[in-house]
Amino acid sequence: TLNRASSSLLSNAGLVSKVYFPRLILPLSTVFSTLIDFGVAAITLTILMAVRGYAPTVGLLTMPLWFGLLVTLALGFGLFASALMVRYRDVQQILPVVTQLLLYASPVAYAVSAVPAGRMRAVYFVNPLAGLLEAFRWSILGGPAPDWRSVAYAAGVTLAVFVTGLFVFVRMERAFADVI
Repeated sequence: TLNRASSSLLSNAGLVSKVYFPRLILPLSTVFSTLIDFGVAAITLTILMAVRGYAPTVGLLTMPLWFGLLVTLALGFGLFASALMVRYRDVQQILPVVTQLLLYASPVAYAVSAVPAGRMRAVYFVNPLAGLLEAFRWSILGGPAPDWRSVAYAAGVTLAVFVTGLFVFVRMERAFADVI
């Protein structure tokens, strides 16, 4: 969602410069392609879990909430990045590097339990993805419940990032047609 939303204005430059329409539609429309990707991955995961004998838990009911928060966080950053990318084209080169760093700084391929306890784990949870991904992992695989304080913090950061991204996008939107 982040990568697609951030490049949505540049990839539709002809449309943005020739026709007036609510330009917010372009980054928001990338969410639907993300939903299709997620749907295919969810079906594959369901098949693999059935083959391996994993039984769904009650936490599975919360999975749409975590997914919604993750998409909202990515969309907030995507709105911010797309607005900046119109004016500063270098953002297009920097964003994949930052995304790759976030992959390693977040518990995507490993659990939070792999991070040393104490101060390191507290610093680790400053990244809002850590709490959301742990909650997502809990809802699918079960196990110990995530730290709800980190999940609440992540939800607050997600809301703040989305509102800030939306504000920056709307504020810079007037100049898109002239700059693009």
